[in-house]
Amino acid sequence: MWAPGSAVDSVHITRLSVPRVYVLDNYHRQRHQHHQYYAPGQVSARDDPDIPFDPAEPLLRAPDPAEHLVLDCEYVIEPHETGFVLKWLHNDVPIYQWIPPHRSPSSLNRMRDHVNRTFTVGNEAMHKHRALALMHPSQDFAGKYSCSVHTYQSFDIKSGDLFIIVPESGFVLKYHRNLNDLVTVVCSVYGIFPAPELSLWINDYRLENGTVYEIPVADGLYDSSVSVQLVLYESLQPDDVIKCMLAVPGTEYRRAKETVFPSSSAVAGTASSKDTVRPQIPSVIRLRPTASSTRVLTVQQSNAVDSDEIMNVLDFKELLNENLLYNSGTARLELHRLRFVVWAGSSIPLLHIGQLLLVTLRRWQMHGS
Repeated sequence: MWAPGSAVDSVHITRLSVPRVYVLDNYHRQRHQHHQYYAPGQVSARDDPDIPFDPAEPLLRAPDPAEHLVLDCEYVIEPHETGFVLKWLHNDVPIYQWIPPHRSPSSLNRMRDHVNRTFTVGNEAMHKHRALALMHPSQDFAGKYSCSVHTYQSFDIKSGDLFIIVPESGFVLKYHRNLNDLVTVVCSVYGIFPAPELSLWINDYRLENGTVYEIPVADGLYDSSVSVQLVLYESLQPDDVIKCMLAVPGTEYRRAKETVFPSSSAVAGTASSKDTVRPQIPSVIRLRPTASSTRVLTVQQSNAVDSDEIMNVLDFKELLNENLLYNSGTARLELHRLRFVVWAGSSIPLLHIGQLLLVTLRRWQMHGS
């Protein structure tokens, strides 16, 4: 039984060019411009955090010229063969047909409005329209593409798979430390296609048992996140590198974001997919802390560039210069009274505390004179 491409003297495909991965680098910007062009006033880059906003660009303008995704199919036709027909299929559904040399190409079915029928490769009459040029590619274009060549005497067909990737519109790595020495690490990605795989790493060790969330959003895109809780000084040490890896299954598409868990004198900077940065933020200055002042809390603060800052919150009594209060033995009673006022409850107004401090200082002056 005859098989496609089995005979040397039959029509056969010599090379099929289907990109394995096609990344829609301008997807989010073009989507935003499309909304501006067709629905002005409804969507704004200032209101949409997924779209980078350039204030130098006009708010309203026509979409960019069509972007082409080109698939090529090279073949050989033997001189004695007649009735040549070339077809392109997407997931086994015909989308393009060309019968040279006297007929123009035609687009079919759901790809009808996305095929550039005037696209040519070279000038040979039997080959110039062999390529499939797709305009305005989107994630719907992913799948299996097949090129078939037919004559009255023989035929051949070859197929290849195409992955379409919409890159993420946002990629964030954050952590925060709880009061009980638990550190929560969260990695999130927004507006990506297809659904990605996220993994968290401490130095070169991959963390397991993370909590994963995957949410379908508008236009077939996905928001995903992974989080894990670590015990400080057991699973996580100061100056450890926290990393989030993003991967699209079946492709070589990879992204990474890193930050450094802070030591006692520095905090981690903004997580970056390009470089790991550790800005030198000065540590909190302690005002003559006492040996008994051991309670230190940690809280998370986020600034406009999504950086993670960990600040030390000192006990209120560390703001008092206790050495001055202990210079006079007669002042000890006032110190105990002040401590009682400060820690008795939050209902005493700060104005009363200030007045009590002034009375204490005046009594020190009287004893000193």
